[in-house]
Amino acid sequence: MGFKSDKAKVLEDLENLNFDHEARSGRIEEENLLAAGVISPEEAAEIVAQSRGNDYELRPHHQVKYPPVWILTPLVKGTNWYVKGYFLADQTWFISFHPSNS
Repeated sequence: MGFKSDKAKVLEDLENLNFDHEARSGRIEEENLLAAGVISPEEAAEIVAQSRGNDYELRPHHQVKYPPVWILTPLVKGTNWYVKGYFLADQTWFISFHPSNS
């Protein structure tokens, strides 16, 4: 896959509520605002929709080789966002969804 197809899949899955969240240690309220219910799937889709090709990166997963992890870093209304996830079993899995510190 690539930027356009990954972005389209994330937007489709947010619209259809076809997503889940990777369990992580730490404060979910800070690292995944979508999982914490701080932002809605509609708000998340608005953020993802602002991503451009230069806001996209693909990396190996931090624990296993597959699936590859995509990272989106869009600037939305003056706020830099950090959105990290992957696709597994025809579903989007979010690892992180929060404003960036940089």
